[in-house]
Amino acid sequence: MEHDQSPAPENDTQRSLTAPSDAAETASAEPDVIPGLSRLLRLGARRWIAISGIAIPALIAVLFLTLWLVRRDRIPRDLRMATAPDKTSYDVFGRKFCPVLSGQLPRKMARVLETDGSRENVKKIEYHLAELGMYQGGTVDLNDTAVVAPLYREVVHVLVKERTIRQLNGEARELTGELLRGILVEDEAEVYAGRIDSGMRISANEVLEHYGIDTNRVRFSEKETATTDVVISTTGMFSEALQKRLRNSEYQYLSVDADAIADRHTHFVTHTIHKGSFRDEKGQAVPNREVKTVATTAYLIVRRDAPPELVRAALDALYQGDLGREFPDLIPKDKAKDYLHGMPVHEAALEYYYPFDYGYLRGVVQSMAATKELLMALCAGLYLLWRLRYRRVKKQRQAEIVANRVRLDSFVDRTIAIESAQMGVTDPQRLTEYLEEVTRIKLDALDELTDAELRGDRSFLIFLMQCANLINKLQLKIIAHTTDTGKAGGTD
Repeated sequence: MEHDQSPAPENDTQRSLTAPSDAAETASAEPDVIPGLSRLLRLGARRWIAISGIAIPALIAVLFLTLWLVRRDRIPRDLRMATAPDKTSYDVFGRKFCPVLSGQLPRKMARVLETDGSRENVKKIEYHLAELGMYQGGTVDLNDTAVVAPLYREVVHVLVKERTIRQLNGEARELTGELLRGILVEDEAEVYAGRIDSGMRISANEVLEHYGIDTNRVRFSEKETATTDVVISTTGMFSEALQKRLRNSEYQYLSVDADAIADRHTHFVTHTIHKGSFRDEKGQAVPNREVKTVATTAYLIVRRDAPPELVRAALDALYQGDLGREFPDLIPKDKAKDYLHGMPVHEAALEYYYPFDYGYLRGVVQSMAATKELLMALCAGLYLLWRLRYRRVKKQRQAEIVANRVRLDSFVDRTIAIESAQMGVTDPQRLTEYLEEVTRIKLDALDELTDAELRGDRSFLIFLMQCANLINKLQLKIIAHTTDTGKAGGTD
């Protein structure tokens, strides 16, 4: 029993003896809060370069992987397409286009978002309140938005009620835009030209200004009412609101100075509304004659940084679906490029329209632009490392040269001491010892002082000349003493 219990006190004693040392080690370890950092700071330049060579590529790889994971699916599940008020051409087209687009994007749903028109559509896309939108060419600045595709021609329809024309005795006059001044300025008739933020209103203002009408004096209405006398509508020929308006037989078309307006405003082109393009409720042709007017283009727009997958899906929905049957005036793919000149086009759309001669080159240029700053930073870092290494080597080199000069001075001092000691000495044995010592000093200097810069220095050349002169002097003294000794022996 005693043998079994005896180790316990010993263990307690050992713990009591070792506890202070453990506490001391713990106390000594506490100040070193970040031991890895202190070891890292003590690394040499070569290890820093080696670590950088591994860490920088790894960091770049992680960065690109993160960007890819973040950007690989940026298309929201609920896609909003900003169009225009109900029954307008934008609204009609959007309601047909959204289901086709949804079919191109699995697990995504596109829907129409009614707005006041082009200006509001651009703002909603810029502020991330819509992903796609309709835009009337030449009306407002696109800012941070970009064009995906031209859709169809938007024709300027200038319509005046028949009763208003009869009041002006217009039946005996040519139905042209010249009648607008008398109707809108003199008679102060009410005109409907879309809402204030619509491209329709902007186009109407441009037509009115062509005829010298101050649009600030025109009585615009936000909605078409029974008191509306004039309608200036820039819309597609398939607009339900336009067709309903013409079906009532209340309006007559006015022709405008199409060539002059198109020359002044480059987004307009001349257009002819052919006789019988529509029919009223009585089956009569509307218009009853050829009408000269202007037209612009409706575009599909997105944000400049919109996902390329969304843009490609929208283009496939336009050109690979059945929209061409629903809208015969839809601009086909092979002619779409003619409408993109001067427009800010989305990058994915450019690659779609120019798959061979443009997409690859643009991708290369974009890759070069994306890596330009990274390459410049790497080059600057490499140049800095090279400069640090160059200065370090130069400093070491200068230190070696200074040390070699000090060593050379010691060799010179030794030769001076021998030259002083040999003065007045005629003993051949001592002279021979001096000669061997000078020769050894010279050989040691040549062996130790191998620096090419030092060997070309004037001090080193003087040292060699000093050694050579001293060796010659000692040899001559030895020869002279030997000759004198030989003559004295012959005389005896």
